[in-house]
Amino acid sequence: MLIKIYLRGPMLKCLIATFGWTEQFVLSSILKYGISPHDEIVLLVPDRKDERTEIILRDFESFLKRYGEGVKLHVKKISLESFERAVKEVSEVILEILSVNPEQIIVNLSGGMRALILATYTALQLISPKNLTIELETEDRSKCYMLPSLSLRTLIRLGRIDERILKLLSVRSMSTTDLLKELKIPRSTMHKHLKELNSLGLILLERKGKMLYASLTQLGNFLSIILTHGK
Repeated sequence: MLIKIYLRGPMLKCLIATFGWTEQFVLSSILKYGISPHDEIVLLVPDRKDERTEIILRDFESFLKRYGEGVKLHVKKISLESFERAVKEVSEVILEILSVNPEQIIVNLSGGMRALILATYTALQLISPKNLTIELETEDRSKCYMLPSLSLRTLIRLGRIDERILKLLSVRSMSTTDLLKELKIPRSTMHKHLKELNSLGLILLERKGKMLYASLTQLGNFLSIILTHGK
């Protein structure tokens, strides 16, 4: 088992997974996204001795040796002594991965201890890496949820006008002309805010004929629900 992460480049994609008493959730991600040489798999496990987990890890390592030629496996032990320490250690792992600029990061939060899952999700929200996919499967593997990556930095940057735009778009997609009528602000100010919301991945801007329409992304819709019920 590897304790310290040594990342190589170039990395095509990196699969990060919280790991417990089964490798099935990691295998599901591998089947869904595939694995190629120069890909990296990082398994997060609690920093405590668990014979059952050790056996599963050895089995998974054997699987990769047979079917994952060129794929590098890393096992990172995370301390669960405190939630803050767990978040810090997971954040360090993520930042190390980002240092080699992978094209895609896939995170599966379906396995392992709940404290580790929550710590990993919290670390992702604090860092909010680009090209990130977060998935969570139900215990019976009948359904897989795609979780939003909601950066806390994004929330800090949002102003009152941004919140009004998100709330308006939560009802329906709107043309910029209709938005301007509702907002009652200068056109240049509105377009500045729309451009910023688009860059944050909260809205989509689409031209239809001579009209420009704005609509919420999945992340924008998630945030609008928070804003609506948080007031």
